[in-house]
Amino acid sequence: MECYFAGIGLFLQGKERFSTFYSNGKKEYHQAITEKGDEKVINQVTLVGRLTRDPDLRYTPDGKAVSNITLAVNRHYKNASGEIEADFVHCILWGKTAENTSNYCKKGSVLGVTGRIQTRNYDNQEGKRVYVTEVVAEGVRFLSTKPAGTRETQQASQSYRQPETVPPAPPQREELPFV
Repeated sequence: MECYFAGIGLFLQGKERFSTFYSNGKKEYHQAITEKGDEKVINQVTLVGRLTRDPDLRYTPDGKAVSNITLAVNRHYKNASGEIEADFVHCILWGKTAENTSNYCKKGSVLGVTGRIQTRNYDNQEGKRVYVTEVVAEGVRFLSTKPAGTRETQQASQSYRQPETVPPAPPQREELPFV
Protein backbone atom coordinates (compact mmCIF):
# COMPACT_ATOMS: atom_id res chain seq x y z
CA MET A 1 0.00 0.00 0.00
CA GLU A 2 1.18 3.53 -0.72
CA CYS A 3 0.11 6.49 1.40
CA TYR A 4 0.59 10.18 0.71
CA PHE A 5 -0.25 12.88 3.26
CA ALA A 6 -0.32 16.12 1.27
CA GLY A 7 -0.58 18.41 4.29
CA ILE A 8 2.86 17.49 5.60
CA GLY A 9 4.54 16.28 2.40
CA LEU A 10 5.09 12.75 3.67
CA PHE A 11 5.25 9.77 1.31
CA LEU A 12 5.27 6.28 2.76
CA GLN A 13 5.42 3.10 0.73
CA GLY A 14 4.92 -0.37 2.15
CA LYS A 15 2.43 -2.58 3.99
CA GLU A 16 0.01 -0.92 6.37
CA ARG A 17 -0.31 -2.67 9.75
CA PHE A 18 -2.81 -1.93 12.51
CA SER A 19 -2.62 -2.95 16.18
CA THR A 20 -5.17 -2.57 18.93
CA PHE A 21 -4.34 -2.39 22.63
CA TYR A 22 -5.82 -1.15 25.89
CA SER A 23 -4.24 1.67 27.89
CA ASN A 24 -5.81 2.95 31.13
CA GLY A 25 -9.02 1.14 30.25
CA LYS A 26 -9.29 2.82 26.83
CA LYS A 27 -9.02 1.04 23.52
CA GLU A 28 -6.22 2.59 21.44
CA TYR A 29 -5.06 1.99 17.90
CA HIS A 30 -1.61 2.05 16.37
CA GLN A 31 -0.90 2.26 12.65
CA ALA A 32 2.49 1.53 11.08
CA ILE A 33 3.82 1.34 7.54
CA THR A 34 6.35 -1.44 6.97
CA GLU A 35 8.56 -2.18 3.99
CA LYS A 36 7.14 -4.28 1.18
CA GLY A 37 7.75 -7.93 1.97
CA ASP A 38 9.60 -7.11 5.19
CA GLU A 39 8.61 -6.15 8.72
CA LYS A 40 11.07 -3.26 9.10
CA VAL A 41 9.85 0.30 9.56
CA ILE A 42 11.07 2.79 6.95
CA ASN A 43 13.25 5.69 8.10
CA GLN A 44 13.55 7.92 5.05
CA VAL A 45 13.28 11.71 4.75
CA THR A 46 13.13 14.04 1.74
CA LEU A 47 13.41 17.80 2.33
CA VAL A 48 13.67 20.88 0.14
CA GLY A 49 14.69 24.11 1.81
CA ARG A 50 17.13 27.01 2.04
CA LEU A 51 20.42 27.01 3.92
CA THR A 52 20.21 29.29 6.95
CA ARG A 53 24.00 29.81 7.02
CA ASP A 54 27.09 28.78 5.06
CA PRO A 55 28.00 25.09 5.52
CA ASP A 56 30.78 24.55 8.07
CA LEU A 57 33.19 21.94 6.70
CA ARG A 58 35.36 20.15 9.26
CA TYR A 59 37.36 16.94 9.36
CA THR A 60 37.31 14.20 11.99
CA PRO A 61 40.65 13.11 13.53
CA ASP A 62 40.77 10.23 11.04
CA GLY A 63 40.31 12.61 8.07
CA LYS A 64 36.59 12.20 7.23
CA ALA A 65 34.82 15.33 6.00
CA VAL A 66 31.72 16.36 7.96
CA SER A 67 29.43 19.37 7.71
CA ASN A 68 26.40 20.48 9.71
CA ILE A 69 23.76 22.49 7.90
CA THR A 70 20.33 23.79 8.83
CA LEU A 71 17.56 23.90 6.24
CA ALA A 72 14.61 26.29 6.54
CA VAL A 73 11.68 24.28 5.16
CA ASN A 74 8.41 26.15 4.58
CA ARG A 75 5.19 24.66 5.90
CA HIS A 76 2.26 24.15 3.53
CA TYR A 77 -0.12 26.50 5.32
CA LYS A 78 -0.31 30.01 6.72
CA ASN A 79 -0.59 30.88 10.41
CA ALA A 80 -3.31 33.09 11.93
CA SER A 81 -1.38 36.21 10.82
CA GLY A 82 -1.35 34.99 7.21
CA GLU A 83 2.38 34.22 7.21
CA ILE A 84 4.01 31.00 6.07
CA GLU A 85 6.08 29.54 8.90
CA ALA A 86 9.20 27.42 8.48
CA ASP A 87 10.76 24.49 10.30
CA PHE A 88 14.52 24.51 10.85
CA VAL A 89 15.93 21.04 10.26
CA HIS A 90 19.47 20.16 11.31
CA CYS A 91 21.27 17.91 8.80
CA ILE A 92 24.64 16.15 8.91
CA LEU A 93 26.62 15.58 5.70
CA TRP A 94 29.63 13.26 5.36
CA GLY A 95 32.45 12.71 2.86
CA LYS A 96 32.24 14.14 -0.67
CA THR A 97 28.68 15.27 -0.01
CA ALA A 98 29.94 17.52 2.81
CA GLU A 99 32.87 18.81 0.72
CA ASN A 100 30.80 19.54 -2.40
CA THR A 101 28.03 21.25 -0.46
CA SER A 102 30.58 23.44 1.36
CA ASN A 103 32.34 24.31 -1.92
CA TYR A 104 29.27 25.11 -4.04
CA CYS A 105 26.54 26.31 -1.65
CA LYS A 106 26.14 29.12 0.85
CA LYS A 107 23.46 30.83 2.91
CA GLY A 108 20.24 31.07 0.90
CA SER A 109 21.03 28.17 -1.48
CA VAL A 110 18.09 25.85 -2.14
CA LEU A 111 18.92 22.19 -1.47
CA GLY A 112 17.08 18.90 -1.80
CA VAL A 113 18.21 16.49 0.92
CA THR A 114 17.38 12.80 1.25
CA GLY A 115 18.42 10.79 4.26
CA ARG A 116 17.30 9.29 7.54
CA ILE A 117 16.23 10.70 10.90
CA GLN A 118 18.61 10.12 13.78
CA THR A 119 18.16 10.90 17.46
CA ARG A 120 21.08 11.15 19.87
CA ASN A 121 21.92 12.76 23.18
CA TYR A 122 24.88 14.36 24.90
CA ASP A 123 25.65 16.13 28.17
CA ASN A 124 26.10 19.90 27.78
CA GLN A 125 28.58 22.07 29.71
CA GLU A 126 26.18 22.36 32.65
CA GLY A 127 25.94 18.56 32.84
CA LYS A 128 22.35 18.52 31.55
CA ARG A 129 21.35 15.80 29.08
CA VAL A 130 20.35 17.28 25.68
CA TYR A 131 18.41 15.28 23.09
CA VAL A 132 18.87 16.06 19.40
CA THR A 133 16.87 14.93 16.36
CA GLU A 134 18.55 15.49 13.01
CA VAL A 135 18.73 14.19 9.44
CA VAL A 136 21.78 12.22 8.33
CA ALA A 137 22.00 13.13 4.63
CA GLU A 138 22.54 10.32 2.16
CA GLY A 139 22.04 12.52 -0.89
CA VAL A 140 22.04 16.26 -1.61
CA ARG A 141 20.90 18.06 -4.76
CA PHE A 142 21.68 21.70 -5.48
CA LEU A 143 18.41 23.31 -6.61
CA SER A 144 19.17 27.06 -6.65
CA THR A 145 18.40 28.77 -9.94
CA LYS A 146 20.35 31.92 -9.01
CA PRO A 147 23.76 32.05 -7.40
CA ALA A 148 23.45 32.10 -3.61
CA GLY A 149 24.31 35.41 -2.02
CA THR A 150 22.45 37.57 -4.54
CA ARG A 151 20.26 40.30 -3.13
CA GLU A 152 17.02 38.27 -3.55
CA THR A 153 18.32 35.17 -1.76
CA GLN A 154 19.80 37.23 1.07
CA GLN A 155 16.49 39.04 1.64
CA ALA A 156 14.52 35.77 1.55
CA SER A 157 16.72 34.15 4.19
CA GLN A 158 16.88 37.14 6.56
CA SER A 159 13.46 36.36 8.06
CA TYR A 160 14.64 32.97 9.37
CA ARG A 161 15.66 32.77 13.03
CA GLN A 162 18.86 30.79 13.56
CA PRO A 163 18.28 27.75 15.82
CA GLU A 164 20.68 26.64 18.58
CA THR A 165 23.90 24.99 17.36
CA VAL A 166 24.62 21.44 18.51
CA PRO A 167 27.84 19.42 18.22
CA PRO A 168 28.13 17.07 15.22
CA ALA A 169 27.11 13.45 15.50
CA PRO A 170 29.79 10.79 15.19
CA PRO A 171 29.71 8.61 12.05
CA GLN A 172 27.29 5.74 12.58
CA ARG A 173 28.25 3.38 9.76
CA GLU A 174 31.25 3.01 7.52
CA GLU A 175 29.12 2.01 4.52
CA LEU A 176 27.14 5.27 4.24
CA PRO A 177 26.58 6.06 0.55
CA PHE A 178 27.76 9.47 -0.60
CA VAL A 179 26.82 11.52 -3.64
